[in-house]
Amino acid sequence: MDISLGLTRDGFSPMVMSLVVKLSTRVSYATAVVIFKCFCRWSPSTEAIEHLVLGLGAEASEYMDDYSYDEANDDEILVIEVDGKATPTATNGEFKKKEDKNDLKKKNLVARGTEEKESENVVSVNVVKREIKVKMVEA
Repeated sequence: MDISLGLTRDGFSPMVMSLVVKLSTRVSYATAVVIFKCFCRWSPSTEAIEHLVLGLGAEASEYMDDYSYDEANDDEILVIEVDGKATPTATNGEFKKKEDKNDLKKKNLVARGTEEKESENVVSVNVVKREIKVKMVEA
């Protein structure tokens, strides 16, 4: 009956096993249970997820041992770079708003006289610029 339903001997469908194992590579087993329950209204136990992960890991090492590399293409190397940053989607207007907010924060730091190490250099530059402008107007 399990085979006709597409279940493994663990009682989980291949899709459930795949999703739970992928999810548990990103978060802890307990968190994977909570997240999976949010979407499917049930979840395998943390022990079952652990057995699935360790079980699939055992088969992965056997697969890699059996995998044969094509020796005819020894000089070719595949390099995969993963960029963790998202695609830039901000418009010029959004960049301008962000710059305006940063300028406002700098002005607030000057007004409050905050003594943050990183901001201190920026604040002192702004103060110097204002003093120069005032002197130029008076002259």
